[in-house]
Amino acid sequence: MEIKIELRQYLVFKGWDWKPAGDGKNIKVKVCPFCKREKWKFQINASTTQFRCLSASCGIKGNLYSLKVAQGDARDVGKKTKHIDLEKINEWNKALLESPESLQECLDRGLTTEAISHFKLGLRRKDGIRWLVIPHIFDDICWNLKMRALDEVDDKDKWRRVEGYKSVLFNADAATQNNEVVIAEAELDAVSLWIAGVKNVVALTCGAGTFLPEWFDLLHDKEEITLCLDADEAGQKGALDIARRLGYNKTKNVLLPLKDSNDVLRDLGPDILREALDKAERFEVAGIVSFDDAVCRRLEKFSQKEESGLFTPWPTVNALLGRRGFYGGDLIILSAKYKIGKTTLALQIADYLASSGVPSLFYCLEMGTDDLIDKVVSCVMRKDIDFLDPVDYTMARYILQQKPLYFQDKAGVYNASVDDIFTRIEDAIKRYGIKFLVFDHLHFLCRSISSVTGEIGQVTRRFKELAMYYGIPVVLLAQLRKIEGKRAAKSGDVKDSVSPATDCDRLILLHRDEILAAGSGSTAIDDDASDLDEVTSADDEVLSPKTAVKFAETRYSGRRSTTLWYDGPTATFYELDQHNRPILPPIR
Repeated sequence: MEIKIELRQYLVFKGWDWKPAGDGKNIKVKVCPFCKREKWKFQINASTTQFRCLSASCGIKGNLYSLKVAQGDARDVGKKTKHIDLEKINEWNKALLESPESLQECLDRGLTTEAISHFKLGLRRKDGIRWLVIPHIFDDICWNLKMRALDEVDDKDKWRRVEGYKSVLFNADAATQNNEVVIAEAELDAVSLWIAGVKNVVALTCGAGTFLPEWFDLLHDKEEITLCLDADEAGQKGALDIARRLGYNKTKNVLLPLKDSNDVLRDLGPDILREALDKAERFEVAGIVSFDDAVCRRLEKFSQKEESGLFTPWPTVNALLGRRGFYGGDLIILSAKYKIGKTTLALQIADYLASSGVPSLFYCLEMGTDDLIDKVVSCVMRKDIDFLDPVDYTMARYILQQKPLYFQDKAGVYNASVDDIFTRIEDAIKRYGIKFLVFDHLHFLCRSISSVTGEIGQVTRRFKELAMYYGIPVVLLAQLRKIEGKRAAKSGDVKDSVSPATDCDRLILLHRDEILAAGSGSTAIDDDASDLDEVTSADDEVLSPKTAVKFAETRYSGRRSTTLWYDGPTATFYELDQHNRPILPPIR
């Protein structure tokens, strides 16, 4: 009896006592993990991984994935209890099979009555329009559905989906029952592949550009993944992103002869669709591209109207970034004197990007997660960080709900080696689809006794390689060496770095002037002192809120600078108007 590798690995991981059941199909576990009876009643099918407890008082059943979820070893892709009544799904399925006109339209698209019955595709009449209902069923529960108009409507109204329900992979049960899985871009593409004989197929349900963390959990340990997304630019870009996250070594890519799998099935037939799958190839070696392909990519970028990089909340800073922005593969070193606000500035950028839907990770070794959350809430609520209350946190959570902003937890910092931290960062990039990374800070990570400078260089290059491999911009915070006097920092002042200009793509330095000398007993010596809310004393060193943002080194433009206003109590940087006053944007 052959036992599926994934099942065998999980049994070893759990340390359960098990043995063949004697029927050549199942294995049995001594203790049921649910009812805890020690009577060898818990059986798992060796090939499908479906399980069931044969004890009359238990009788629980499911598959390997739901077993992992119940044991706390996987995240539940259907953790929300909200779902769609299967009786309705069956009712709509029956209506489609009994409607000659609608059924024929589906058959004309290459679908079959067998596939319509298997996937419970249905017909629903709503708003005077006939809709093809495509349910998303996983583990005998309908978590969501999409509807495609069968009647003539505007293209923008052709598709609908139920809002507020969980997004799961279409035909996700196939992923729990197979170690080799094919991923299609959309539901009807998966149905088409199933008709062509590819039964181990699942489909994305949120478009080619979305691959949720729960889906990563379901698929990352599969032996082989074949990506059969659309042949257009969006589909191939999505395929490359999924391959990068799941691993190039176990993913293959299909180049379809027509736009999508359904088009191929309908216009060319199932044999051509299977042939395209058989010709699936590994992606090119990451980081290597031919001259011809590189020129084609460059031309495509020129033809794109939208900016391809990431930008900040401040237009004047974006003007310095130019058309390129923070581009995938860029390493940006951000440095300043102590207490100038480099952590706050980087955190505000990450928060801004996450609020725009860009998954962002802020990995900080120097501050705890609670401190970082305080900064974000203070910025969002525009309230002094020392006076935040539970209402502020609740409101900020509501404002930022579902925004993909991630932080390291305590376990990601304590007693972790350089290799440990890079492994966690890469795991986060793969699972959460991180597109913007901030690491705070370089010198806290590198504390070599024998050669700090050498270690700084190695780790900096490692961050650059990570940025290049995953195609994301990385902002690396770094300290300055001690600067005599009150002059602003220069590129050569980055601590323990021989040549920062060669280590990064952009070097950004922050500077704020002192407006009250420490121990002088004098009053403010800067015209801006009257604008400050800070309480000053004879022994305080007070810094101007005006913050120079200087692009000291860049591969893409000359040295330039702008000025922002730093509000310390709310941990926020603002633009300045023509009168050098902070511009407060609308509250989110």
